[in-house]
Amino acid sequence: NPNSPIELTKLSPVDNLPNDIQAMRLKFGNFQAFIRPIGFLALEPEWMDISLFIYNDHSFLKIIGDNPTKAISDAPIKSKTKVSDFTWFYQSCYALNTCVLYEVDILQYSANNKQLIGTVLAILSLLFYLSINKVRNLINTHFSFNRQVYRGLNEDQVLCYYQPIINNEDRSQSYCEVLCRWRDKQGVIHGASPFLEEVTINDQTSLFTKVLVTKAIKEFRQSGLLGKVKLSLNSFPQDIAEGNIEVVLEQQLSFEEHASIVVEITEQQTGDHQAINQAIKKLHAKGVKVAIDDFGTGHSNLEQLKNLRVDYLKIDQGFVLCMLENPLHLSLVEHIITLADEMNLTIVAEGVETLAIQKQIEKSNIKYSQGYYHAKPMPLEELVSYFEKHIF
Repeated sequence: NPNSPIELTKLSPVDNLPNDIQAMRLKFGNFQAFIRPIGFLALEPEWMDISLFIYNDHSFLKIIGDNPTKAISDAPIKSKTKVSDFTWFYQSCYALNTCVLYEVDILQYSANNKQLIGTVLAILSLLFYLSINKVRNLINTHFSFNRQVYRGLNEDQVLCYYQPIINNEDRSQSYCEVLCRWRDKQGVIHGASPFLEEVTINDQTSLFTKVLVTKAIKEFRQSGLLGKVKLSLNSFPQDIAEGNIEVVLEQQLSFEEHASIVVEITEQQTGDHQAINQAIKKLHAKGVKVAIDDFGTGHSNLEQLKNLRVDYLKIDQGFVLCMLENPLHLSLVEHIITLADEMNLTIVAEGVETLAIQKQIEKSNIKYSQGYYHAKPMPLEELVSYFEKHIF
């Protein structure tokens, strides 16, 4: 989709590559690229410009490359190689609409290399080396990661991390949210974002929900926290609408224990409101509470929110983090508070990173705070110690 927003992350280590290799990760729709993930050559010659493009709507969008390349912006390249304005382009495609293009300035190269045959052989060798040993390995890393995730949805590799959600009126009523991490076969722990993308691509959301919820409830029961501390679980909207989350909870909990569970659904993903609302009614009948997560980032209107009949409203951290510096964000937060009060919803402020933000949260009479000011996500053992030290 050419209208998809482009997301660009900061320079950081690249999963499945050595720790000293860093890159910026760029997402454009379903396409993902790593900008400068590998020093393709330790001494990159001045006559070569390595460029990575995606092809959309009969034009190329440049992802990697320092200089504009007019020759490919005018018309698509229909063959593997093309000579245009004494510049040689080499294109190699690895997936639908995903190609790598190498550009060599023939005149500049020839000026530095007198023998034409040597020039051609050197270029061919270089292109073959780059294509086979560098870019293809990088792209294969993605598919390898996908295959690892596909085979790795089990309680040994899916990890539960817990982040406290602090009650600003009565700390003893604080609870926590379970957040997932994933450990590959090499022991590397991956964050939720890239891992969950692969789960969705593989159509494994139902299996993932079952594994994560089952493991979290088992850990909570073994630690003695189940029934003492509410546990908030994220769920994919289809797993709520289709009743998958209800089935898993039924398998793992007694009827009374259901009252200690909160199910979170992201506003951006609420989807079929009618089916989800029917599922929420069934969860409510068993004592389970439901929260709208990341509120303010999606497209729900007031009427849709009323129809969902949820219990908690979690204000997205993007508003909370900036509300002290940006009057507009503060007014939006205050508007959300008014809205929630009218609908008798309990508010949770996400992204509480500083004391100043926490004081504003308390001033605004927001009941719950969640963020690094209080605690980062942590393994179960650390959570138990945290609650014993700060809550109980």
